[in-house]
Amino acid sequence: MNITIGRYLDVDSIIHRLNPKVKFLGFLVLIILLFLSNAWYYYTAIAGAVLVIAMLARIPIKVVWQGIYSLRFLILIMFVFNLFFSQTGNLLWEFGFIKIYDESLVRVTVLIVRLILMITLASILTLTTKPLDLTAGLEDLMQPLKVVRFPAGDVALMISIALRFIPTLTDEADKIMKAQASRGASLSEGKIATRIRHFVSLLIPLFVISFRRAENLGIAMEARGYRSSEGRTRLYELKWTRLDIWAMIILAVASAAFVALAFLV
Repeated sequence: MNITIGRYLDVDSIIHRLNPKVKFLGFLVLIILLFLSNAWYYYTAIAGAVLVIAMLARIPIKVVWQGIYSLRFLILIMFVFNLFFSQTGNLLWEFGFIKIYDESLVRVTVLIVRLILMITLASILTLTTKPLDLTAGLEDLMQPLKVVRFPAGDVALMISIALRFIPTLTDEADKIMKAQASRGASLSEGKIATRIRHFVSLLIPLFVISFRRAENLGIAMEARGYRSSEGRTRLYELKWTRLDIWAMIILAVASAAFVALAFLV
């Protein structure tokens, strides 16, 4: 499994040098922009912007493709489920109880494109940001919520740990699958019932490993005297640079252009 969400790619690029707060704000803005229009030219422009960001981050296209390909089954399930169970528009094709409509086809295509772009953006965010920097950036962005006693530090830590655990658990799942394959069990061969049994035998040890890792992490944090974010300091404080200011200006201009493209064209 080659899931890229949660992994960090240590290279020197403009995107890597940006403040984590800028990157996370840019991620949120682009996610919101994805839902402003369903036009093909709009998504072509968004995809072009995402491609430019990936090039500036010096992330190989192969790595981006691996992140999308690793979630192919999720994408396929969403495509089939929404295509066959959504019946709007004119009937294009019918086979028994299976019916495909034109508007449903357009809708599910837009949905899949959005999902692929969101996966790519999330991969770029984690590939270009160290886990500790991501935690610090999220905590700083949620600072205003502390007025209502919102545990910004704890929530930011949980999000960063969850992202970090994604590649860890996929690596563990890959090891378990290889171990089972060496013993004659395979998820890609045999009848459906046999595959389901093999899949269950994969989930059980994976859950055990997940709980064990979570317990070990909690013990390690407690042994090092970790407490809530109140009163804690950082060795390296996040600072705004001229590059961050220019990035925010470019983000604002690009967002205005995409909004104009969505509503005025």
